[in-house]
Amino acid sequence: LTDVSGDGVLNRGLAAPACYPYKLYRYGTKLLDSIQQYDNVLAGVIGNEVMNNLLHWQAAPCLKAYARDLKRYMAGKGRHDDENRHKIPLMYTTQHDGIGAAISPAEQALLIHNYMTCSHDGNVDDDGDDVDCGREDNCEQKDDATIDMFGINIESWCSSLQSYESNEDGSVGAFLDLHQYLENATVPIVFSEMGCDRFLFDRDNGMRSELATSQGSRTWNEVPVVEQDMDDVWSGFVAYAYDGPSGFCMTEGGPWDESHVLEFNQDMKNFLEQLERVGMESMDFANLTTRMLLGRTPTTSCTDVRERLARACKLKLMDVNDIPSFYSMSPFFASVISWIHQHISGLDSDHGGSPAVMIHQGRSSAIRLDSSKFYLGVATFGTISFMIYWIAAWHRKKSVAYHRFIHEKRPNYNTFD
Repeated sequence: LTDVSGDGVLNRGLAAPACYPYKLYRYGTKLLDSIQQYDNVLAGVIGNEVMNNLLHWQAAPCLKAYARDLKRYMAGKGRHDDENRHKIPLMYTTQHDGIGAAISPAEQALLIHNYMTCSHDGNVDDDGDDVDCGREDNCEQKDDATIDMFGINIESWCSSLQSYESNEDGSVGAFLDLHQYLENATVPIVFSEMGCDRFLFDRDNGMRSELATSQGSRTWNEVPVVEQDMDDVWSGFVAYAYDGPSGFCMTEGGPWDESHVLEFNQDMKNFLEQLERVGMESMDFANLTTRMLLGRTPTTSCTDVRERLARACKLKLMDVNDIPSFYSMSPFFASVISWIHQHISGLDSDHGGSPAVMIHQGRSSAIRLDSSKFYLGVATFGTISFMIYWIAAWHRKKSVAYHRFIHEKRPNYNTFD
């Protein structure tokens, strides 16, 4: 549900709310309209490796705002157009990497999971306004600013000597570490890209020549680990990749189109052997299905997650509730707000906790404006402008009609006198 160019770009180099333009919302809703009719779509990815370093964490609130608006759009279309439309779960996929020495890869995976699934207080109606759900039938939780699935791109199993419990160097196994950190996950988790670069596999331990495979092929010993040792938390994996970069490609020939056939290489054959050895009956599909459909109630508040980031990384993230919802705006007003956001480099909270808009002038100074007053000012200006335009148009229409009436009755009368 994002792209590397054009309208589908979520620019992780910009702080919220500038990283979430209105054209991205339009891109996402158009794409949803084109695929919601198909019931075999597993999920839509709202972002891939966006927070891949400390600087890019500034765009994290834009991901939650985008997820919120897409969920409200799908819910609205289901109520008003077609109740049988397939609601597509939304997914975020992260890299398996840490933040310097402060936060390990597994700990950052947990931090991102908690942030993307954290709960908000209060309730909202279809337009995103606070309401009392005890008296409203059409309200939904503010927890719609969350993902439904969480993916981790992992390329760490690069040795035949690695196991679930330990890496080749004797440190705690990457898969065990993730399993322990995410054991209380509130949404289904998958390895969204699984597999080491096959040309790096067993490159440094002298075992490559002992493998009865072609150069650089992987053994895929992690397949039974995910399906048997981790299936109480993990809901599966995506083997990377059927067709892709040479270091990961599991097929030969092509190109991949309707007329050419892709042949399985030794890497794919090793993978299929692991699947056959494990057997599909080993997975608890009933448990996976229940976890996929129901999930768990978020147990971490967004305030707690932001405070953890502030303590560990000196990060101050904008509250997603301070990012206006494009779903509840007219296209014109959404375009105006989006244009304003593009000229704001960051939206943060001041030391007192109230939201503030920071309009940076270079990197040395900033002007702080209270965001509620800022958006109220924009709305007031737009309303007054519309009223002036309407009154002017009404006056012109009446004036033209009056002049026509006078000239019909008194052709020689100069109305401008």
